[in-house]
Amino acid sequence: MKTVTTIVITGGPCSGKTSALERIRDIYTQRGFTAIFVPETATEMMTGGLYPWNCGGNVNFQRCLMELQQTKERMFRRAALTMEGEHVLVFCDRAAFDNRAYMTEEEFRWILQDLGTDEDTLLHSYDAVFHMTSVASGDDDLYSRATNITRYEDREGAAKLDKITMEGWKNHPYFRVIPLQDTFEEKVDILVRELDAFLMSKVSGNS
Repeated sequence: MKTVTTIVITGGPCSGKTSALERIRDIYTQRGFTAIFVPETATEMMTGGLYPWNCGGNVNFQRCLMELQQTKERMFRRAALTMEGEHVLVFCDRAAFDNRAYMTEEEFRWILQDLGTDEDTLLHSYDAVFHMTSVASGDDDLYSRATNITRYEDREGAAKLDKITMEGWKNHPYFRVIPLQDTFEEKVDILVRELDAFLMSKVSGNS
């Protein structure tokens, strides 16, 4: 019987999400899974010229982003059901719930209502969430905006977003934080171990 599992890889700016996903693709494909990836929507929109400051304000930008993100997630899940392979993993490079960190609680709840959903429904639409801690939250001066042309936060702002994002996801039933390590390779190794533990628990029915 085919299973489709939706996994969110999240974290603040400069946490290594996208780079980690590239490695995960190879690892889990070699292990016999079919792995597909929902690209980060904010980067797509900003690369296309849409920003919070030129799109009718931040609330309108975030609403557009969340609607597009949810549409993409539904499409990827639907496509996953048609693909070969018994186990399909749908990895989200961030997800619709991440937008909570970029607005007030009142704005977030208004957008959810406008989109016809609520916080609990959105939160539980994902099977597991892994938060990769941003280097902006560490002691070393490793934070950089050069690795993403749409990244505009300074280090302090990035660290704040990292914390808010983590707090927003903490009520998910399967939420794990991937801490900073001496090297990025060690950080990815921990992520893979946590992913393995989740997938094993899912197979055994204990998730």
